Amino acid sequence: MHVSVTKKRLEDITQPLVLFFTTEGAQHLKKHAPSETYELASEAVTGGEFTGSKCKTFILKTTHHIPAKRLILAGLGDNKTINHELLRRAAAAAVNTLHDLSDNEATFVIPSLTTITDHDVATSICEGILLGDY
Repeated sequence: MHVSVTKKRLEDITQPLVLFFTTEGAQHLKKHAPSETYELASEAVTGGEFTGSKCKTFILKTTHHIPAKRLILAGLGDNKTINHELLRRAAAAAVNTLHDLSDNEATFVIPSLTTITDHDVATSICEGILLGDY
């Protein structure tokens, strides 16, 4: 499996499969993604298909507003309860979803959080990727 980790805007990622971590109700996506992407995700939230709860994933087929053909949403739960262990578990769950899709390449978008430094977020997600791919 080849996984790259980046901190770019979602619309600047050219990889066909992108993984985006988001909080409950896809609120993190609302702040950091194009409005069209959030609207697609909010339909899944409204329909009860995805809540953003801890370590739950959802595959979203995108339209032409971003280069990625599919977006995997990985839930982080309530923004106030995000910690290193949760980030590791969510990343591992995302890798398991990638395995289910038989995809061997994806870009993980690292979220900016107010409670954990960007470096620690990236470290926890990388650890989770390795554990999920073990």
